[in-house]
Amino acid sequence: MSLLFALLILAPVASPSDWGPLLNSKAITDFSEEDLSNYLAALTAMLDAPHPAAPLEWSNPQTGAGARAEVVGQPQVEGFDDCRRVRTTVHTRKYRAETRTWTACRGTDGEWRLTKGT
Repeated sequence: MSLLFALLILAPVASPSDWGPLLNSKAITDFSEEDLSNYLAALTAMLDAPHPAAPLEWSNPQTGAGARAEVVGQPQVEGFDDCRRVRTTVHTRKYRAETRTWTACRGTDGEWRLTKGT
Protein backbone atom coordinates (compact mmCIF):
# COMPACT_ATOMS: atom_id res chain seq x y z
CA MET A 1 0.00 0.00 0.00
CA SER A 2 1.48 3.40 -0.93
CA LEU A 3 2.18 5.98 1.75
CA LEU A 4 -0.22 8.47 0.17
CA PHE A 5 -3.04 5.92 -0.06
CA ALA A 6 -2.44 4.80 3.54
CA LEU A 7 -2.54 8.38 4.82
CA LEU A 8 -5.74 9.15 2.97
CA ILE A 9 -7.45 5.99 4.23
CA LEU A 10 -6.06 5.96 7.75
CA ALA A 11 -6.17 9.73 8.41
CA PRO A 12 -7.79 10.73 11.70
CA VAL A 13 -11.35 12.06 11.56
CA ALA A 14 -10.12 15.62 12.19
CA SER A 15 -8.03 15.59 9.02
CA PRO A 16 -9.34 16.78 5.67
CA SER A 17 -10.97 14.12 3.56
CA ASP A 18 -11.34 13.62 -0.18
CA TRP A 19 -8.05 15.44 -0.81
CA GLY A 20 -6.68 12.99 -3.38
CA PRO A 21 -6.61 15.51 -6.28
CA LEU A 22 -4.74 18.09 -4.20
CA LEU A 23 -2.18 15.54 -3.04
CA ASN A 24 -1.50 14.32 -6.57
CA SER A 25 1.55 16.45 -7.34
CA LYS A 26 5.18 15.50 -7.85
CA ALA A 27 6.34 17.62 -4.92
CA ILE A 28 3.80 16.20 -2.47
CA THR A 29 4.51 12.62 -3.52
CA ASP A 30 8.11 13.37 -2.50
CA PHE A 31 7.00 14.40 1.04
CA SER A 32 7.93 12.05 3.87
CA GLU A 33 5.12 10.58 5.97
CA GLU A 34 5.87 13.17 8.66
CA ASP A 35 5.92 15.99 6.09
CA LEU A 36 2.53 15.02 4.72
CA SER A 37 0.99 14.65 8.17
CA ASN A 38 2.35 18.05 9.28
CA TYR A 39 1.30 19.73 6.01
CA LEU A 40 -2.28 18.43 6.27
CA ALA A 41 -2.48 19.46 9.94
CA ALA A 42 -1.25 22.96 9.06
CA LEU A 43 -3.76 23.26 6.20
CA THR A 44 -6.60 22.12 8.46
CA ALA A 45 -5.60 24.67 11.12
CA MET A 46 -5.53 27.42 8.48
CA LEU A 47 -8.98 26.41 7.18
CA ASP A 48 -10.35 26.32 10.73
CA ALA A 49 -8.91 29.76 11.62
CA PRO A 50 -11.24 32.76 11.96
CA HIS A 51 -11.59 34.96 8.89
CA PRO A 52 -9.32 36.14 7.44
CA ALA A 53 -6.79 33.41 8.08
CA ALA A 54 -3.13 34.41 8.03
CA PRO A 55 -1.09 32.90 5.18
CA LEU A 56 0.57 29.63 6.09
CA GLU A 57 4.33 29.14 5.72
CA TRP A 58 5.45 25.58 6.50
CA SER A 59 8.79 23.85 6.00
CA ASN A 60 10.87 20.95 7.22
CA PRO A 61 14.56 21.89 6.99
CA GLN A 62 15.57 18.24 7.46
CA THR A 63 13.79 17.02 4.32
CA GLY A 64 13.66 20.25 2.31
CA ALA A 65 9.89 20.02 1.96
CA GLY A 66 7.84 23.16 2.32
CA ALA A 67 4.65 24.95 1.43
CA ARG A 68 2.93 28.29 1.38
CA ALA A 69 -0.85 28.53 1.46
CA GLU A 70 -3.31 31.38 1.69
CA VAL A 71 -7.06 31.78 1.58
CA VAL A 72 -7.84 33.86 -1.49
CA GLY A 73 -11.63 33.83 -1.31
CA GLN A 74 -14.79 32.46 0.23
CA PRO A 75 -16.92 31.19 -2.66
CA GLN A 76 -20.53 30.18 -2.37
CA VAL A 77 -20.83 26.49 -3.24
CA GLU A 78 -24.24 24.84 -3.43
CA GLY A 79 -24.82 22.46 -0.54
CA PHE A 80 -22.19 24.05 1.74
CA ASP A 81 -22.28 27.00 4.13
CA ASP A 82 -18.53 27.36 4.76
CA CYS A 83 -16.05 27.30 1.86
CA ARG A 84 -12.52 28.59 1.26
CA ARG A 85 -10.66 29.16 -2.01
CA VAL A 86 -6.99 28.44 -1.33
CA ARG A 87 -3.77 28.90 -3.28
CA THR A 88 -0.94 26.55 -2.30
CA THR A 89 2.64 26.29 -3.44
CA VAL A 90 4.59 23.17 -2.40
CA HIS A 91 8.19 22.17 -3.02
CA THR A 92 10.87 19.67 -2.06
CA ARG A 93 14.59 19.49 -2.68
CA LYS A 94 13.87 17.26 -5.67
CA TYR A 95 10.94 19.19 -7.18
CA ARG A 96 10.56 22.91 -7.76
CA ALA A 97 7.53 24.82 -6.50
CA GLU A 98 4.13 23.72 -7.80
CA THR A 99 1.18 26.08 -7.33
CA ARG A 100 -2.46 25.04 -7.26
CA THR A 101 -5.67 26.84 -6.44
CA TRP A 102 -8.54 24.81 -5.01
CA THR A 103 -11.73 25.08 -3.00
CA ALA A 104 -12.49 23.25 0.23
CA CYS A 105 -15.87 23.25 1.95
CA ARG A 106 -16.81 22.05 5.42
CA GLY A 107 -19.27 19.16 5.34
CA THR A 108 -22.09 18.63 7.82
CA ASP A 109 -19.73 16.24 9.66
CA GLY A 110 -17.27 19.12 10.25
CA GLU A 111 -14.61 17.77 7.88
CA TRP A 112 -13.15 19.80 5.02
CA ARG A 113 -13.61 18.37 1.54
CA LEU A 114 -12.41 19.42 -1.87
CA THR A 115 -15.32 20.52 -3.99
CA LYS A 116 -15.95 19.76 -7.64
CA GLY A 117 -13.83 21.79 -9.99
CA THR A 118 -10.85 21.82 -7.66
